[in-house]
Amino acid sequence: MQQKFNFALGAVFVTFLVNVIEADQRGKIVEFQRGCMEAHGLLEDELHEIIDGKPIQNEAFYFHFFCVVKKAKLISDNGIVDTDHFEENLKGVIDEENMAHVAALARKCLIQRDDIFTTIKMAIDCFYTSEHKL
Repeated sequence: MQQKFNFALGAVFVTFLVNVIEADQRGKIVEFQRGCMEAHGLLEDELHEIIDGKPIQNEAFYFHFFCVVKKAKLISDNGIVDTDHFEENLKGVIDEENMAHVAALARKCLIQRDDIFTTIKMAIDCFYTSEHKL
């Protein structure tokens, strides 16, 4: 009986740690995006909902996303995609244990398209259909 209790207590503790780590990672991501959120009128609650997979209700999110990927140096002002330095550019934002997965996802989803809007729209659609763990 004691072993079952210890196992259950351990499982609760691990779940708590995972949630704290995920909350810390998400907090870093939100802070990185704060200037873009303010510039494009996106509320923090809206950003959390979008990260959680809720459909985009605020068209400003597309402009916000473009701002964020520019800030991360993943796309230029004229829409040229460059994910080669993802890990270096976002090392203070994405935790080491998440970096490989998130970098691979960025490289999978942020692909050069014919125009900036299509590049951004297709990247967002890809992120929505992928497990981002953020």
